[in-house]
Amino acid sequence: MITLPCRLLLYFVLLAILIFQPVHSLYSQEIQKPHELYIGKTADVTQLNKNFEVIYSILNQINSDNSLWLGQLVRSHVFADGEAADSVLMNSMFNELFAYANQLLVIFNLSAETIPHIFSSGTIVLPSQINANFDQLYQIANRFDGKSVHFPRLPDSGQTASHTDTFGEDSDYNTNGLLYQDNGDETITDMNTRLVWQKESDDTRRNWETANSYCSNLNLGGHVDWRLPSIKEVTSLVHYGKEYRLIDLNYFPNTADPSMSMPYYWSSSTSANGPEGAWAVDFSNGEVGSYHTQGTGFTKCVRSNGDTDIWSGSFTDNGNGTISHAGTRLMWQKQDDGLKKYGDDALNYCESLSLGGYDDWRIPNIKELQSITDYSIYYPAIDLVVFPETQYFLANSYYWSSTAKQGSDFAVWRTEYKLGKFEPGGNESKYLRCVRSDL
Repeated sequence: MITLPCRLLLYFVLLAILIFQPVHSLYSQEIQKPHELYIGKTADVTQLNKNFEVIYSILNQINSDNSLWLGQLVRSHVFADGEAADSVLMNSMFNELFAYANQLLVIFNLSAETIPHIFSSGTIVLPSQINANFDQLYQIANRFDGKSVHFPRLPDSGQTASHTDTFGEDSDYNTNGLLYQDNGDETITDMNTRLVWQKESDDTRRNWETANSYCSNLNLGGHVDWRLPSIKEVTSLVHYGKEYRLIDLNYFPNTADPSMSMPYYWSSSTSANGPEGAWAVDFSNGEVGSYHTQGTGFTKCVRSNGDTDIWSGSFTDNGNGTISHAGTRLMWQKQDDGLKKYGDDALNYCESLSLGGYDDWRIPNIKELQSITDYSIYYPAIDLVVFPETQYFLANSYYWSSTAKQGSDFAVWRTEYKLGKFEPGGNESKYLRCVRSDL
């Protein structure tokens, strides 16, 4: 049996490791909770305090080392000598720990966990139940072993529903789930892109020039450096897991109100094929298109938070038939095979592709597919030096995304590279360029 002095020594060694090591190398061996509370005995408050202390430290260290902006988790209670483990207090502490741990799991693209035991009010808190909750928390902590995250990063499409039995659709890959933070000052931070957004637009229609002026003169949340977002920035907010009003209304509550006609939101990106057009997103249906600058759309302003623009990173030709993009950390098939593919054949093609020494290729979701569109040029709206032989000239030269249109049994989001527009289309054959995460 390990003596108490040895246990304390191990405990302080563990804390030293937690404090001074980065998250991706936190655990040279599996983390063990400091104490197993004895079954059939009253929970020893010293051991209880240590179990809580270490798990709070672990979770805060993961947040801190990865600059996650979640804020430090503040321990709500330290048990005094002789104090009973009250059921209400136990529930409160475990609830806050699991909520925080699950936020971390979402950011790391890991599945959330549930609390093994909720303690009934007024009942005796059993050590076996406390042990089970601690066991689960320490198992969660060990799931972060060897993992790290990079910011800013491209948000996921938001689609979680399955539309086919064939593996490879959007919902089969959970990449950078939509995650926001309400800053309490009428602004919202996108935890993936690190962009800060105006929470509620003022429901005023403006032409494109007036929209630009409105944002540049906006004073909100203590900041005056607001601007009109680029088309890729504003599209990053689209929630393709929804059928109507394709944005998270919990954070952007008055966007694309049903009473609005043609609720498109301006971007700063002008149309390359003419000075009278500018790109915009219609959040009522998620479509991206070009509108006349004298038309009247809505405005949602944005400001940068000191982070790099993920879409402006450079492309690198890896010399093996693949292209890497520094900002999005995606690796692309450099040149597609020029053959249209239909439905499950398209999914199977990317899933079975072996290229550049990798075999984890997939069809890109619609936001990933948009990320390589170049809105500064047209015919084609993609760099042919980077992606030679991209199809664009003939009619119906659409490229597949893995993102189905929610509420439809056959429509899939697609893009064309004549101008860069994307929209849902039928399940007809389309061209295909595969992608993989290049972390």
